[in-house]
Amino acid sequence: DAISKFATGWEIANCGSDMDPGLYGALGGKNNVLLTHPMDKETGCVISQKVKVFSGQCLKLTVGHAPNGDWDLIVKIDGKETLKKLISKETCKNGWVDVTVDLSDSAGKEVTIELINQPNGWSWEAGYWAEIKLVSE
Repeated sequence: DAISKFATGWEIANCGSDMDPGLYGALGGKNNVLLTHPMDKETGCVISQKVKVFSGQCLKLTVGHAPNGDWDLIVKIDGKETLKKLISKETCKNGWVDVTVDLSDSAGKEVTIELINQPNGWSWEAGYWAEIKLVSE
């Protein structure tokens, strides 16, 4: 239910119950934040949507991490990994980072986009999501 309120049309799977996942009015200095957590040590929480990609479109994400934690953000397009980025205090200014994913290779196609909150050590692996948006540039 939280995902439909946060990002219309997106679905969530393999989300574990650790660290109280759900939609928060405010978290980490941002408003309207979705908190996810991987299912287990190997299984990442997956946010996905099947979309028609238009020319000039990209995916904009603003993601963060728990104060003592980190995780790997993996973005897949039709099952192919297109981005893997550590989300940690070293990679996030003030706890957050903006990520842009170029979708030009998928222009004119219908694809499945997967955003994965992947564990990388099983210590405070919560994913904070402040924005998930398809935009035209």
